[in-house]
Amino acid sequence: MTETQKLQVVETAKKYIGTPYERGTESATSAIDCSLLTQLAYKSAGIEIGRSSILQASEKLGIEIIPNKDLSNLEIGDLIFSRSDRGFYYDELFGYRKICIGHVVIYIGNGEIINSRKSKGGVLIEKLDDLIKESPNYEIVLIKRF
Repeated sequence: MTETQKLQVVETAKKYIGTPYERGTESATSAIDCSLLTQLAYKSAGIEIGRSSILQASEKLGIEIIPNKDLSNLEIGDLIFSRSDRGFYYDELFGYRKICIGHVVIYIGNGEIINSRKSKGGVLIEKLDDLIKESPNYEIVLIKRF
């Protein structure tokens, strides 16, 4: 992804700040979930990705990054996939590795992410560290760079 595309992803995602959360919604007219937010943001930059977080994580396009304790190598526009209170396995998509995906966020720089969370009322910007600390179920399992 070019620098222009990265900025477009972030700018588009920010337009949805304050939009309420609704799981599985198909359009962002009144509510949005995490994977629709990422899909729309990426589409604005000319990159088509799947509708669900697990399909986005398994995209052949892009580079898969296995996370470690040091997240200092994150780049603006990276998609960060985590477990959540609710997650899905689809091992065939990941070469039969046991990967459970339940949430996706967009890294926007300076340790911050933008995402849509039911417990926070919808789309917001927050610190990645805060998400991980306050919600242990949101363990990062994969990062995707396009």
